[in-house]
Amino acid sequence: MPLVTSKEVLVEARKNGYAVGAFNVFNLESVQAVIAAAEAERSPAILQVWSGLDAFVGLDVLAAIVRCEAEKASVPIVLHLDHGMSVEHAAKAIRSGFTSIMIDGSSHPLQDNIAVTKEVVRIAHEVGIPVEGEIGHVGGEEGGDGNADDLVETDQEEALRFYEATGVDLLAVSIGTSHGKYRRAPVLNIGLLAEIARRIPVPLVLHGSSYTPDEMIRDAIRNGIAKINVDTELRDAVIARTTRDILQGASFRFVNELTSGGYSEMTEKIREKMRLFGSSGKAREWRTS
Repeated sequence: MPLVTSKEVLVEARKNGYAVGAFNVFNLESVQAVIAAAEAERSPAILQVWSGLDAFVGLDVLAAIVRCEAEKASVPIVLHLDHGMSVEHAAKAIRSGFTSIMIDGSSHPLQDNIAVTKEVVRIAHEVGIPVEGEIGHVGGEEGGDGNADDLVETDQEEALRFYEATGVDLLAVSIGTSHGKYRRAPVLNIGLLAEIARRIPVPLVLHGSSYTPDEMIRDAIRNGIAKINVDTELRDAVIARTTRDILQGASFRFVNELTSGGYSEMTEKIREKMRLFGSSGKAREWRTS
């Protein structure tokens, strides 16, 4: 089926008390792994591309791959730009066919974050594309080990001001998770999340969910989180399985067989996440809503 927007699937998720996983993809095999999981679980899925990959693969190339594979799928698939760092990044993603955009101005002062986010919202909304913004700053580093020391917890008054000033469709909040691997056990501020959810009606987003304990994830969903980003755990699953197969002397005839086991592992990991998030079986409900 054609790609859908994040707003279409996430408004339903927040209203009905579950979350939709946003899984990072970086090549054909990872795209197929996510869609295979979504088909098996009858779940909507968000395939997201980190903006930094534009320098290595190209947003347009990855968008073409996702569109091609999504056309074969019978469940709703979203193509989302993850951590777009500029208006130019966002514009290129929109031209390439992305159906959801994140602009990340969270490392800037509030007024600068509002200004860049507002401009991306203006451009994206002209063509019907929803926008995710971030207020506060999730700790850690994209593609690296998490570092809680650079986490800036979301201020609920700033969050409300940001939401009202920008008109974002999705809001990423910082409540204690971290990109990459945790260096210490996470502690989530669920009380803060609940208050933000009470005051701001749009779907809320949790970045840095990899290796966060399941009960913390469930608690976050119960208190307003509707989109959950997963990357590090998936890459680790592919690398661990592929390395194990090679060290155990597995026999390969074709080059793509080197990683086929790893991407199968990725699919199974995503299926587990979909069941945890409560999105399994929701594709049917989404199609009839």
